[in-house]
Amino acid sequence: MDPVPSRMNREMIWDEIKKNIKLDSVAEVGNICPTEVDAIKLEYQNILRIDSLQEFTSLVQLDLNNNLIKKIQGLDSLINLTWLNLSFNRIEKIQGLESLQKLKVLNLTNNQITIIENMDKLENLTHFFIGSNLLDQLENILYLQKFKKLFHVYMKGNLFSNEDDYQLFIVAFLPNLKILDNKLLHRELKEKASSKYQADIEKRNQEESRKQLAEEALQKQEAELNLHKEAFVENLNGPHLFNSMFDEDFLSSAIHSVPGVGDLLQSFENQMVGLCEQLFHRGLSEREQRDRELKLLLSSQDEVEERYKNQTTLVLEDFNKQHRERIKKLKRLTAQNSASEEISRGYDEINKLTERLMTLEFKLISKLEENIGNTETSISDNITDFSETAHEIFTECRNLEDDFHHKVQEIILATLENVAKKSQMENLSQDFFTDKENVMHALDTNHKHHLGRLSDREQKLLSSASSWKIAFFKEVHDKVTQQNHMRISDIHRYAGFLRKELEGLQ
Repeated sequence: MDPVPSRMNREMIWDEIKKNIKLDSVAEVGNICPTEVDAIKLEYQNILRIDSLQEFTSLVQLDLNNNLIKKIQGLDSLINLTWLNLSFNRIEKIQGLESLQKLKVLNLTNNQITIIENMDKLENLTHFFIGSNLLDQLENILYLQKFKKLFHVYMKGNLFSNEDDYQLFIVAFLPNLKILDNKLLHRELKEKASSKYQADIEKRNQEESRKQLAEEALQKQEAELNLHKEAFVENLNGPHLFNSMFDEDFLSSAIHSVPGVGDLLQSFENQMVGLCEQLFHRGLSEREQRDRELKLLLSSQDEVEERYKNQTTLVLEDFNKQHRERIKKLKRLTAQNSASEEISRGYDEINKLTERLMTLEFKLISKLEENIGNTETSISDNITDFSETAHEIFTECRNLEDDFHHKVQEIILATLENVAKKSQMENLSQDFFTDKENVMHALDTNHKHHLGRLSDREQKLLSSASSWKIAFFKEVHDKVTQQNHMRISDIHRYAGFLRKELEGLQ
């Protein structure tokens, strides 16, 4: 008969904590802070679900062995956990460990796990116990190669452990291991494993090297593309835009096969690629200029805020010194009239302090906004110049397309006439060139498509530049405004505190 599941809740957790902590009195129980608890042990409790651990953020050890847990969850707040025991449960999948970056010991023995996965964040893992599960793919062990600190592994009792020399495979591909299945690994065993799988190891290392090089190349490519996007000129280096203009052309192979068209196409491509490259490099140059201006803005804002901080510190130090003296004096005064007069002067000084701080805050916000405004104007001018250059270049590209289209039309019309006279048929599609209307329609459609692609790319560039500027400076202005509101709130809150202090002496 299956055991009756129980719910893991705060009451259960605190009951176990009290059992494991020696207390002199019942009163001390209420003084225990959740963040002071470093270990929780709840075994043989028939727990079905991990729950109610959010407040135990300082927990180092968690033992939930011999329960009915089916899913690893509820551990996100346990960022300091180094030791986790979930053995003898009903877990089917490794998951929910992303926050446990300090974890060193993980025990998942006697569960129903079929694959080792989802442990990428456990960079500090040293001990991993996953014996008596349902692992059947020995090569899945290779997943553990990423854990450079791992030296103790327990695998016995899995489906693949019935294979001959499964331990040799593990030792060969996890060379940093010192203990396997609770047995110390001797040098002879490591040498035997290395010898047996040397060819496989070399092959896998070569494959990993190729994968790594390919991944690094992809990352470099993505980084360059992101840089180009930040400059609004992605895919304007090389023939990308030119090729995209022709990717949906009608009857392109037949048209391009006509003598003379190929040479025109090549010339068109060379000229257009040259224009795109010109715009591409101009965009990168403009981006570098923007970066320099934004760094200067950040530096100037820091300087302004530092001056403000120094000024407010001096004002507060001077006020607090006088205010402390006033408080001491009020505590010594016995005459009601004298005390009232001194308290009244205290209120006046608090109001003056608030005025001085608000004046400094107004000067600060004015200077910050002035700096932002100057930078925004400069960058806006640069983006406007760049946009005008882009428009000029795309206009040249459209003119090139018009010229190409007209020249191709002339060649095609001449070819159609020759085909009609039966004087030119070699290497030409007879069916195609006997239908003049179809040919001219294809040329016109392709021309409109080419112009559309150019206009779309220009519009994308212009809108991206404009959108970036608006979004970026909105974020900058919003941040300054938010900080301004917070500082003003702090000023009023501090003034309120000072007034209450005086009220308490009345």
